[in-house]
Amino acid sequence: MIDFAKLEPRLIGQAQTKQPVQKVTPSTVSNELVFETITIQESGLRRSANAAAKLNDIAAVFVVVFLLVGPVPIGANHPLAWLGFAAAISVFVGLYALSMFYIDPGRLSRTGRYRAIVGLGVGLILFCAAQLLPFSFSSLAELPERLLPDRLTVSAPATALGVIRIFSYALLFVLVLEISANTNRAAWLLKCMFYIIVVHAAWSLISLSLLGDTLLLSPKTAYEGFATGFFVNRNSFATYLSMGLMIGFGKMLFLLLGPTARSAKRPTLIRRLSMDFFIQASLSGVILAALLATGSRLGVFSALLGGLFLFSSMLLKANSLPRWKVAAVLLSTAVVACFAIVMAAPNLASRLVFFEHSIGLRVELYRQTLEMIFHRPWFGYGLDSFAAAFELFHKPSLLTGFIWDRPHSTYLTLWAELGVVAGSIPLVILGLCFVRMLSQIRVRKNTYLPATVASAVVVVCAVHSLGDFSLEMAANAYLFIVLTGVGISERV
Repeated sequence: MIDFAKLEPRLIGQAQTKQPVQKVTPSTVSNELVFETITIQESGLRRSANAAAKLNDIAAVFVVVFLLVGPVPIGANHPLAWLGFAAAISVFVGLYALSMFYIDPGRLSRTGRYRAIVGLGVGLILFCAAQLLPFSFSSLAELPERLLPDRLTVSAPATALGVIRIFSYALLFVLVLEISANTNRAAWLLKCMFYIIVVHAAWSLISLSLLGDTLLLSPKTAYEGFATGFFVNRNSFATYLSMGLMIGFGKMLFLLLGPTARSAKRPTLIRRLSMDFFIQASLSGVILAALLATGSRLGVFSALLGGLFLFSSMLLKANSLPRWKVAAVLLSTAVVACFAIVMAAPNLASRLVFFEHSIGLRVELYRQTLEMIFHRPWFGYGLDSFAAAFELFHKPSLLTGFIWDRPHSTYLTLWAELGVVAGSIPLVILGLCFVRMLSQIRVRKNTYLPATVASAVVVVCAVHSLGDFSLEMAANAYLFIVLTGVGISERV
């Protein structure tokens, strides 16, 4: 028991002398309280939360540099390019996993929270790898038995390279899920991706107007007079730019409609026109100018739909207008945007004149591709084997002086190469991710911007993939995977 009557108050300002700390035992307990200060020190990097955070920061820098360099070798649309990038991803993810295991052996992987998505992804990779097994190929377009492939793919080398590529996609997706759970890191990744796309958009305009319309500083062989950046195909570059435009447009809307940092209340729009808003608007204008300079009809159309979806999501989240007013605003915005696009991009308007001829070719290509799919609907012709397999079904009603290496629809590509069942797995995965993004938008109060942007990017790519093959370009796939991972990642 403490006798407070015997305790003497200390004088203010009285000199204090450091007393040696004694071990308190029952025999030494007196009428004074003796406290001992114990300093807890961390033992190196083991069990260090700061070390784990630093490692995730390093991984985020790797992702940013990777996305910056990815489009340079003609949109990474070459086996040597994606093999090199696959090696870089594999080595880094391996080092990352070993380092994280050393720092925190008991750390649970965040990828385990997405079991359905991961399970479907693993199943898809295993199916593609199984196409390389030595199973007999069924009859094919009246081809003699001795000419039939001895595997489940028409082109084993192409399928082997394709398996490596999609495995690198899976590793990149897992890495992004691990590092983007932190709110600040996810916001930093989103900002860096936007600036990267601005840089590529600015380069495409400089290359088009000041450097004689070049590709990697050499003369173009196709799409002269249109912005392609480091991509060979203007439509693929348009999808790349559209993803960046969704980030910039989303940031602008968030600054106007989202909650402020200090208050959940939203001030007037005029008072929210900050310098940050004008910077985002200016940089987004660079991307928009490059997008219009591509002359991609479907690229601009899909960007318009993605922007309208993003606008409606932000308005509904802000709860500032009734639903019928939101619909009216979207309709009027769409009409104004269409007129503005036609007036601002005469090259795009001129291409609309030849739309009927282009759609005729596409319809015939789709018809022959569907015939090819119906002939072998369950196993497909092998990953990345469309070009070789389609020649067995190519009829003179479609231009015969041209090698159709893609059916100009990613959905048809998947079903032709993997079959209807396995080829639908990527669509199911994307659907699950989209639902998770919408859930993040609904439950998050202040940190819903990444999920909103990612959901708009899904709309853009889903629409554009109906009539083109943009996501079959590795550079676009890398960017799309990172945005998707950031969009579905649960924040901490």
